[in-house]
Amino acid sequence: MVKLQITSVRVERKEDKLPGTFGIIAKAMVVNPATGEVQTIHSTGSWGVESDSEKLSEAERKELASLKHKLLALGLGDRGIDYATKRAITV
Repeated sequence: MVKLQITSVRVERKEDKLPGTFGIIAKAMVVNPATGEVQTIHSTGSWGVESDSEKLSEAERKELASLKHKLLALGLGDRGIDYATKRAITV
């Protein structure tokens, strides 16, 4: 069985339709080293998050947890996921 590898994790903030609100989504780039195939796995997303920094941080944590759940379902290990998500870049 080939082990998938996480190459990067990022949290994206996007302006939402309502003024002063954002959408938050977490994404991981996962590569199959045997084939070189790269996939983007993403969280479910939170929309309508007010621009209050505390609410944005809470939404980011929620999305990273959602992403972690999906990565675990793909068979990636806890240690690798924790390592990658702690180094997530917010854009």
